[in-house]
Amino acid sequence: MLLIAMHRILNRLLLEYKYIKMKQLVFFLFFSSQCLINIAQTITGKITDENHNPLSFANVVLINAKDSAFVTGTVSKEDGTFLLQASTNKDYILKVSLVGYVTNYSKCKLGEARTIVMIQQSELLKDVVVKAERPMFQQRDGSLITRVEGSLLSRKPSMEDLFASIPGVVRTSTGTMEVFGLGEPVYYINNRKVQNQSEIQNLDPKNIKNIELITNPGARYDAEGKAVLKITTLEREDGYTGLIKSSATLSERFSHNEGLTIGYKKKKLSVSATYSFLGFSNKMFQPQTKEIYSGQNIYSEVLDQQGRQDQKSHSWDLGLDYQLSAKQIIGIKWDGFIRRNEEWRYTQLDYKLNEALLEHSDISNNYHNCTSMHHVNAFYYVDWSKKLSTQFIADYVNNQNKYNQFVDEIVSDSAFNTTSHSHGTFNIYAVKQTIDYKFDSHHSLSWGLDYNQVKGSGILNSSSSIVSASDYIQKENKLALFVEYSYNHDIWSFISGLRYEMYHSDYKDKIEEKNNIHRIYNNLFPSMTLGYHKGLWSHSLSFSSKITRPTFRQLSNNNYYSDEFTYQQGNPRLKPSISYLAQWQSSYRFINLSASYNYTKDITLFDMYVSENKPQVIVSTYNNFGHIHYLKLNLNIQKKIGNWHPTLSMGLSQPFLKTSFRDETIHHNKVQFYTVADQSFILLKDYILSAYYYYCNGGAIGLFSIKPYQEFNLSLTKSLFHNRLDMSISGNDLFHKMKYRENGYLTNIHFTQTEDYRLWNYSISIKYKFNNIKTKFRGASAVNNEINRL
Repeated sequence: MLLIAMHRILNRLLLEYKYIKMKQLVFFLFFSSQCLINIAQTITGKITDENHNPLSFANVVLINAKDSAFVTGTVSKEDGTFLLQASTNKDYILKVSLVGYVTNYSKCKLGEARTIVMIQQSELLKDVVVKAERPMFQQRDGSLITRVEGSLLSRKPSMEDLFASIPGVVRTSTGTMEVFGLGEPVYYINNRKVQNQSEIQNLDPKNIKNIELITNPGARYDAEGKAVLKITTLEREDGYTGLIKSSATLSERFSHNEGLTIGYKKKKLSVSATYSFLGFSNKMFQPQTKEIYSGQNIYSEVLDQQGRQDQKSHSWDLGLDYQLSAKQIIGIKWDGFIRRNEEWRYTQLDYKLNEALLEHSDISNNYHNCTSMHHVNAFYYVDWSKKLSTQFIADYVNNQNKYNQFVDEIVSDSAFNTTSHSHGTFNIYAVKQTIDYKFDSHHSLSWGLDYNQVKGSGILNSSSSIVSASDYIQKENKLALFVEYSYNHDIWSFISGLRYEMYHSDYKDKIEEKNNIHRIYNNLFPSMTLGYHKGLWSHSLSFSSKITRPTFRQLSNNNYYSDEFTYQQGNPRLKPSISYLAQWQSSYRFINLSASYNYTKDITLFDMYVSENKPQVIVSTYNNFGHIHYLKLNLNIQKKIGNWHPTLSMGLSQPFLKTSFRDETIHHNKVQFYTVADQSFILLKDYILSAYYYYCNGGAIGLFSIKPYQEFNLSLTKSLFHNRLDMSISGNDLFHKMKYRENGYLTNIHFTQTEDYRLWNYSISIKYKFNNIKTKFRGASAVNNEINRL
């Protein structure tokens, strides 16, 4: 019995011993793992060039100093910063490489923070300088970044030529630039919203660092459904700067543009001023046919119209900012323009019934318009700490428009004269407050608010009996709140935001009270971007919701007389359009691909209808339609082959829209396809020959189908006197194929038109820099999209 008892006691002790050992082992393993986790430390830093400009997308690799074994790696962010983690404290070597720069090796230890300066790579071979080149286009977190600095894009003659080289940006029939499938973008220069397009034209491509195209903007941007083009300029050392430029363009008529930019920057003070003058003249041809189906009859208006336009525009901007301390910047800016536009149109109109001529008219339309804009912007930036920063922005805009029109019509033996006069004034007040907080190198949070108030009024009087007088007052108030969270790691990135907008609109008709409209909208706009970046691959998936508000002219009750059978009218009852966009972007080395789906409710489109009072009169206006959705694809390939720098961009848009024509369903589903081949050749003595070809099959745009059009441009550029003097000659639209031929079916009206604005021309441009220093205004703007809606 004693032996049995002793055996049981020993077994019990052995079990207790094993249990204690197991607990100790578990505790030891847990403690060890925690120690390993706690031991893991970081190496942070920033990568810049010799001019202290941050370098993005540089490869950063941590190597074991003893055996050169790979430990970890990452890619520098947009601001040049990077972060690496390692678990053991050893001697390491930090290797930083970037195409076009000498690879940098340096010893480092965990817990260090350092700045690495990269030296540009240059190898001299028989009087020829050979430099390596980074990819010109890169996708990152839903944005396409175009590198201008150090590339051939910096040698483009003008900003218009530079924009045309950005994948997805194409030229319209009037010569303006738009993002394929998204319309005219919103421009930013150094995070400041541009209100005056002349400010962009006054920029020099050589002073541009990069341009970021955001086709799916997040919560920090205005909820207007437009793409964003962010321009970042180079910043040099202290000193004076100056740029004089002049260009002359010859088409069927002569145009010219002159500009002067001066600036001074020293330590804390930065001042810049720009003045430019544009004298633009051109001819236009705009034949059109309108057929009204009324029962068994077809009334038709056949117009053969041509005209000429003269525009004189003075624009300016003056900016001053001062660095109160290392963490505070304050500034103010005044810009604006005065633009006088005169247009003469000569029209021969045949009015027919079932192809039988009823009336012939000879019409002379003389149009004068004077527009002035003044914009004052003030800002105050504060970096309270390494983690917390704030910015306050205030804007005031005054816009005035005076319009006079004189129409002479000769019908058979009778003559008619119609005069119209209008005057409109708009004032915009805006403030914006933004707060940014960085929890650590991975996590950050931004939030803020902006408030806009618009007050406008307009008066129109006309001697025509079909155009009624108008006298109105319009007010808008918009309050927006947003919050945006960002997470960035070596491979993964995530941005999520939410924007709330409360919008009040009052339209008061001082002639007819029944036309008064009061509207209130409250909308939430979520956005999200998920990114994955590893090696040479980059992917992102994004989603956002947007709103597109009608322009002030579209909402105006003003009428514009064309002829006795046609006039234009605004529509104060237009509703905003709500859009939802999902987008996928992927890139590998020199290949960039994107695909998106867009759904828009209550889309605003150009429309026509027959007047109830006078069935022979057609009213041109804008209306809301049910919904439209798109599928879009974009592809860009860019690869340098010796002295040949080719870029190929292609895009496809498949719309889905249904309307009715004479009680039958019409599908506006024609695919729109475009391709751009932009090629540059480096010739002897550093001459650059550029060839640009743009083709579009037309496709469906709104209620209209467009026939194919194309453009072919050639330019030759040369820089002299150490890049101070730039000269270029170019020929644009050499085959005269850049014209819109439209065909639309609207309710019971069949409309066809050709818009030929004679965009073909030959031009010479000369630019001279006082030096290579660039002074930039460091402010931003709180006026979101209201000025563009004017």
